[in-house]
Amino acid sequence: MSEFIGNEHLQDHFSSLIKRKRLHHCLLFEGPAGVGKKEMAKWLAKRIFCDSGIDKPVCGRCWHCLAVDVDDHPDVIRVGLDPTK
Repeated sequence: MSEFIGNEHLQDHFSSLIKRKRLHHCLLFEGPAGVGKKEMAKWLAKRIFCDSGIDKPVCGRCWHCLAVDVDDHPDVIRVGLDPTK
């Protein structure tokens, strides 16, 4: 299931929350640079929207997955630091 070494437990946890319809409407990924926050958030968005469905791996090829990859999915909002400051 994992696309990221060491994050299998998080992927399993989030997948379980989605299946049980218990995923919170807003999640905050924080921590030091380089630990995979952005990649995990993108994986989670794909897991939610992917055309393959929740019981199959994320396809990475459907419109939803491709839109998440290029930060252009209308239902995914990425919030970060103001780049002008």
